Amino acid sequence: MGKWRWINLLIVGYACFLAFNYEAVPDRWINHGRQDLGGVEIRFFSRGRIVPGRKLVAKLETSVKDQLRVGFESFDSTFISVKSLPEGVEFVLATPAITSEQLQVIVFDQDNNLASWNLGRLY
Repeated sequence: MGKWRWINLLIVGYACFLAFNYEAVPDRWINHGRQDLGGVEIRFFSRGRIVPGRKLVAKLETSVKDQLRVGFESFDSTFISVKSLPEGVEFVLATPAITSEQLQVIVFDQDNNLASWNLGRLY
């Protein structure tokens, strides 16, 4: 029994380490991946927890300098226009207070090309 106690203590200690580093410090940029938007690579990042009904701080990185429309699928009132820059543009989106379905971020360019990222279901 003595050695199992130490093994369990190591597992619990490691779980606490992961919890403090990945949940208690939500100020890092989370890379949600890259998509192709009309032949141009575009990356979407978010910062902090994504909570229904609150603000989502996000960033887009792309090499094209066009006007982009960003918002959540099925929620037209959340779309905003942003001017993209190569070093990235930060913006704030109002997150819908929906927990029953998955949330997708949609980006349109001026030619109506589409890129989307699935953020999953919010809790």
